[in-house]
Amino acid sequence: RDEQLHLLTDNLPQMFAYIDGNGRYAFANKACETRYGLTREDIIGRRPEDVHGAESYAKLRPYIDAALDGRLVNFEEVVRYPDGNTVHARITYAPHFQSSGMVSGYVALSEDVTELKRTGELLQQAQKMEAVGQLTGGVAHDFNNLLAVIMGNSELLTLRLGENDSLLTPIIRATKRGSELTRRLLAFSRQQPLAPRIVNLGALVSGMNEMLGRTLGATIEIEAVVGPGLSNALADPGQVENALLNLALNARDAMAGGGKLTIECANADLDQDYADKNPGARAGAYVSLAVTDDGRGMSQEEQARAFEPFFTTKEVGKGSGLGLSMVYGFASQSSGHVNIYSEAGLGTTVRLYLPRVDGDSPTADSGTEGEIPMGFGETVMVIEDDPDVCRLAVQLLKGLNYRVTARADAIEAERTLADGATFDLILSDVVLPGGVSGPDFAEAARERDPNIKIIFMSGYPAVAERRNGFIGSDGILLNKPFRRRQLAEAIRKMLE
Repeated sequence: RDEQLHLLTDNLPQMFAYIDGNGRYAFANKACETRYGLTREDIIGRRPEDVHGAESYAKLRPYIDAALDGRLVNFEEVVRYPDGNTVHARITYAPHFQSSGMVSGYVALSEDVTELKRTGELLQQAQKMEAVGQLTGGVAHDFNNLLAVIMGNSELLTLRLGENDSLLTPIIRATKRGSELTRRLLAFSRQQPLAPRIVNLGALVSGMNEMLGRTLGATIEIEAVVGPGLSNALADPGQVENALLNLALNARDAMAGGGKLTIECANADLDQDYADKNPGARAGAYVSLAVTDDGRGMSQEEQARAFEPFFTTKEVGKGSGLGLSMVYGFASQSSGHVNIYSEAGLGTTVRLYLPRVDGDSPTADSGTEGEIPMGFGETVMVIEDDPDVCRLAVQLLKGLNYRVTARADAIEAERTLADGATFDLILSDVVLPGGVSGPDFAEAARERDPNIKIIFMSGYPAVAERRNGFIGSDGILLNKPFRRRQLAEAIRKMLE
């Protein structure tokens, strides 16, 4: 009988045991031997407190008493076993009733669900970050329309009143800060337009060394370490620089009395086991950019929320809480990964993984800005449903010497074209009311005239770039809020 029972239970991953009415083990399967580090003969006849140890038994005692009172008990508990391992266990105690109704012992079934719980928590965190990302992306879209109006009208006023007007300067400065805010929100929500190219991270870090030294101050010692045989990465170099600057500033703030900042670039390979344990990570070849400080460190609770937008451990007014969230979004959108390791009082390491590629990085463009290019009286149709943004676009275009017609939606624009009107260029928002989007309108317009020139603008660039593949190799997308120069240069590029 025992042989048959062992045959049934020894192949179970769960621990299965029977404790008799005298409070001693009468049966234990193979999993019990493995977990307790004892042979079956050593377990049989011993009390649970002797096998578990005093600390774990104290946690289990109330449930054992309930089972001995005749109640079926299902619970989860963090248990430390004699081998030193601490596991999250899902446990069932089932009372064994005699024919008289008295309890003569209980069956104990214990399953290690540590990895299951961890995976569930990681999945929940990933889902939360995705939901927050969708929310922040929507907020950034609406905010970008407001900023477009403020920035554009400020530039028009600057043309009239002069660049040094004391009232306009703070408006333009605040608008730029607002634009940076939305850029970070879009980066977190993985909706920031990127221009990936081959980047040598070692050269990029070296080029930022002097600027980082000035920014962080004399109390911070900076050391850059480049691993042997460093490969190139595929990423937007401007966003890499922003990420490094954000990480360095966070590190500085964590070292209030000064300290050492280490920036390390190295090749890295993430295997499938790592990817399975870190949602969002994918196995593959990467180049890592690690920023390490020896500051105050972070608690586990702080680490769990570190990448959330607006979460910060700094005092009120000392930080926006968007630095790490921007890095998180940039890494995800770049097909990379970011993780954080920290211990309270021992410092923090944030490691950014970017895809590894073959090839050489291009040389930097040393061109300078020239005069804003003007139009030659060409005709432009603007399609924009927001009246303030539409009015602004019309004013900007007229100021650039274009003849302008404005329409509030794609249906009105289509009717205008159907009446025989022609335009040298169309400037259209992506998201339009009436059930016909900018890309839908463009598709229909190109069926009539394959050579029609269209520039799109959007405050929600990720949605724009996904719509119907309308941005081709020669396409242009202006991200709101855009500057007068950006609009002028985009139009000349499209028309030439």
